[in-house]
Amino acid sequence: MKKHELKCDPAPFQDVWLGLKTFELRLDDRGFRLGDTLWLREHNRLDEHPSLAIGYTGREVIMVVAHLIRGPLYGLEVGYVCMSIKRTNTMNTNPERTKQDNKENPNEHGPNDRNAPDHP
Repeated sequence: MKKHELKCDPAPFQDVWLGLKTFELRLDDRGFRLGDTLWLREHNRLDEHPSLAIGYTGREVIMVVAHLIRGPLYGLEVGYVCMSIKRTNTMNTNPERTKQDNKENPNEHGPNDRNAPDHP
């Protein structure tokens, strides 16, 4: 089982935080598997949230993959995965770490990052 650190836009992150969103749809570029841990970190981008500071907000939540479906099943495109996620007991806000992450990686987008501007 792997731990995947993932950026998450504020609106879907809020729904996960509140327990309303129990799935994660992602490009399947990391080999996600049942039982993997998703470390979701709320992240603002200037192009979608110009009134907010760019970077990590400090809110993060740890989720576990409980079920997954890979495309091309059920209308899901090849190369994408839909994961059912369950919360662990770990939720946190860490402003000091967030400040450091934002200094080290301003406007960072990895290849195939769901939150990168070119994501469909």
